[in-house]
Amino acid sequence: MSERNVSSRVDEQESHCLRVPSFHYGSGGLTSFESSVVQELVVRLVVNGQQADTLTCSPWNIEELTYGRLYFNGIIRRASDVIDMRIDVDAGLVDVLISDTMGAASDSLLGERSVLSYVTPRWIIDNMARFEANSCLFRRTGGMHGAAIADAGGFLARFDDVGRHNAMDKLVGWCLTNSVDASDKVVLFSGRVPWGIIDRVVKLGACAIISPGAPTDMSINTAGQNQIMLVGFAKNGEFNIYAHEELLSDGAEKNALAV
Repeated sequence: MSERNVSSRVDEQESHCLRVPSFHYGSGGLTSFESSVVQELVVRLVVNGQQADTLTCSPWNIEELTYGRLYFNGIIRRASDVIDMRIDVDAGLVDVLISDTMGAASDSLLGERSVLSYVTPRWIIDNMARFEANSCLFRRTGGMHGAAIADAGGFLARFDDVGRHNAMDKLVGWCLTNSVDASDKVVLFSGRVPWGIIDRVVKLGACAIISPGAPTDMSINTAGQNQIMLVGFAKNGEFNIYAHEELLSDGAEKNALAV
């Protein structure tokens, strides 16, 4: 992501931040202040005239979220299965028309995973730091999750949402609509990695996920069964690997990082 694209994305998202009167209790007692909170939206997802889901989400990148959720739920297999999509944020409605006959699964999302030749300990630490540095809305509100995809050249896309699964669905939807081959790419995520997140990484086809948060037993098992390197607690220059540590590149760095 270029600095220009990051700035544009942050400006759009901050336009949905609200200032609300609040009270803080501390050593000085109870004091009033204005708190920044992110806007939340309830959206009905209607597919071919039937309600398919209810999305509680941040009011941006609704199109990517819809594609990602439809793909994850098995309602579509590729972007071209969607014939028409109408988004009415004010009405809280996404109306989708899909083909009666779905095409074959997208090769871009289900390709064979590649060896992570570029993912060294230094790459993990540096890119997690960049990911955290771009978490502007989280620092302002404390109420956001983020998901990004990167390769040897850097970040390709990042999406934020009040819901952790929504952030991943937006990322999956972007990859689907842009025909991105995720098999040689890494997902960076903002928080805890439960099964619902790692299952989305499986369906995306990425070969690793890196997070500053903790995994669960189910997510570790799922990553292990699907040849995904699962990295948690990636912060302050350190990290843990819970599955497929052999995918970490550069053996010299595995024992000691070059400063």
